[in-house]
Amino acid sequence: MANATSTDTGRVAVNVDLSVGLLERIDRLAESTGVTRVALIRQAVEDLLEDAEDIAVSEARLADAEDPLVPWEQA
Repeated sequence: MANATSTDTGRVAVNVDLSVGLLERIDRLAESTGVTRVALIRQAVEDLLEDAEDIAVSEARLADAEDPLVPWEQA
């Protein structure tokens, strides 16, 4: 598990290991968009978690034989 340090802002600082190449890509994007490295990483983690949660719900619904399927036109 990553090392985490509490702050007074209600956030927790987490230490993670990133490859130099990945960090360079993040920094290039940060520079070109004017968004901080921290904000980009936080958004990426949030987006990944939302996607994973959506997938988990979808898989659970597909596995539930009693859960009615919604026609594509209604989705």
